[in-house]
Amino acid sequence: MVVQTAGAVDDWSLLRATTPKGEVLSSTVQALSAQCAQVEYLGTPICLAYPFRLPEIGRVYLWTVGSKGLGYSTRAPLSVLEAKFLRSRIDRVERFMRQYARRGVPLETAQNLLQQAKALTGEANDPNEILKALSFAVRAGEQAVVSLASARLQRMGGREIFLWGAQLTNPAQPGELFPPLNMVALSLESPETDWSNTVQKLARERIALKAENLITREDIAHARGLLSQDLLDCLKNSIDRYRGQIRYWSLFADLASFRTAGIPLPRAVETIGQACETARQLDFGIVRILAGSNSLYARFSAFQVIDACLEQDVPCEGIQLNLNWHDHDLFDFDHLLETVGDWAKPIHLSLHLPPQTSDLPLYREDRLEWFAGAYLIALSKPYVVALQVPMFADAHSAGLRASEQTLSPFGERLRTLLEP
Repeated sequence: MVVQTAGAVDDWSLLRATTPKGEVLSSTVQALSAQCAQVEYLGTPICLAYPFRLPEIGRVYLWTVGSKGLGYSTRAPLSVLEAKFLRSRIDRVERFMRQYARRGVPLETAQNLLQQAKALTGEANDPNEILKALSFAVRAGEQAVVSLASARLQRMGGREIFLWGAQLTNPAQPGELFPPLNMVALSLESPETDWSNTVQKLARERIALKAENLITREDIAHARGLLSQDLLDCLKNSIDRYRGQIRYWSLFADLASFRTAGIPLPRAVETIGQACETARQLDFGIVRILAGSNSLYARFSAFQVIDACLEQDVPCEGIQLNLNWHDHDLFDFDHLLETVGDWAKPIHLSLHLPPQTSDLPLYREDRLEWFAGAYLIALSKPYVVALQVPMFADAHSAGLRASEQTLSPFGERLRTLLEP
């Protein structure tokens, strides 16, 4: 499938093909020239994602789904990529606002932004005007989903029971927790790391605890998807060490690793099921969580594996969805959460936050507003039961703390958001 640009595509390697559900595909993209590229067509309709540089938004992935959300095929190919993104976003946001304006959701600001986008759609051949119109359309969509989330939370009277979590990567990091944090996720990636003192300290403070990264991506690739004796011993030793102290166990770092390692789906499902059953035998009181990501930039998706696990009734009590700030704007973020709600499992949401600077070609303007919007959207979904972010910044994400003594702007914003 050949796609063309009006001039706003500056790196064809960033173009991604997805399923209509939003799962990133392995389709290759070959640049034919600066103006067009060949996207490998895998035989079923595809959607496309690309991070345009948008004024007042930044550079994050946007998604175009085609007519009626069914994607594009060789029978209905794309012409100019920017125009398709603009038309798709305007249509999707219009449908969304028509649906919820009748229910009394305040959408005046979003409607004004959308009108400004539509007023600029006549300049179809000017990439700067297209990007300006697309920026208005994206801001309209983000404003609309945040307004809906706020309205829902008001009707719900807020969320009395919710897990607000911070992720720690080593025992030296705890720092002082602050309201509303009531959960800490501990990385058990290294069997040599002893979290006992941290676990005991947090338990005395009545903090819910989660264990993560027991079986890493490298473990899965090395064992070729099998629950080898080494992995079984690692699982047993970790659960035995913290038996009765840690309630939530995210057994695998990311189920997408089975796909990237080329593990056949039946073997992946069998192995995941064995791990879940073993964990329950070791500690009957634990909550087993399956973690998976859907990253457009990294071409990394666990949706197929998670779907197969749920279809085969793999025993688990929740799903952890790992998302990066650059892979979705708030409108598509809201759409993605609505999609995974069909899994009918409690969702633990793990977010990487936009850093001040990044070695990626991606960036987000108004980082704190993005965080506030993502927080409201997640909180407004009844099936999302937990939200966690890094306690301290790393190479990929900002954190809640700037140091042991001070909160980062994200930590300050979170505390402000939850003040009565």
